[in-house]
Amino acid sequence: PALQTAQTRRAWLGAALLISCFGPSVQAANVVANGDFSSNAADFATFPGYLSPTTLANPAAIDNWTHITGVNGGINGDTIGAGQPFAPTDNSGVDNFLFMQGVGAGDAFNLFSQPITLVPNQQYSISWAAANRQGNTATGRVQIGDASTEIFNSGNTVWPNTAFTTYNETFTTGASFDGGVSIQLYNFTGGDQTTAYSNIVIEAIPEPATTALLGIALLTAFRRRR
Repeated sequence: PALQTAQTRRAWLGAALLISCFGPSVQAANVVANGDFSSNAADFATFPGYLSPTTLANPAAIDNWTHITGVNGGINGDTIGAGQPFAPTDNSGVDNFLFMQGVGAGDAFNLFSQPITLVPNQQYSISWAAANRQGNTATGRVQIGDASTEIFNSGNTVWPNTAFTTYNETFTTGASFDGGVSIQLYNFTGGDQTTAYSNIVIEAIPEPATTALLGIALLTAFRRRR
């Protein structure tokens, strides 16, 4: 029994070492900060949730996101004072969301952006929830890139106005990729046609070899324990 216990401890120690070595790949973290727009959502308490200066009582920024151009935008949510006037018919599955109203005179689009850091030669998964305001037919887009390189483009899409829909895609960075880009959320439609985004997640996909090594280590530890 003492020998078996020692073997079990060594096996689990080996597994732990593998996890510590490959942890960043295996336990991928979301590279988007405040992708669910909950960080300072409570500050948007004045109806209908516009960023200031449109509604001076609300803040001029959303944590980690910058309003680049376009007309109005802000945050709606289940538990904040603004409520959800810019939600689709069914807003289940989303607690807080960024809303982006239409394009103003002289603007080609309404745009919110956030700088993110990716690594070269790496496959990523991206998912997001998107919708249009009830009855609206606004066209939006999710894009990742910089001035010279486009890494991901969802394509211009008329998001559904009946409920939030979750989209899932993958993309791969190039071998010479420099690491610094931005994720960009668009509305291309004029007037008060409104798009909404939430639950944005970008994670590195573990390499198969890393996953296999971890699985072997854990299986070995389990068998020795038995």
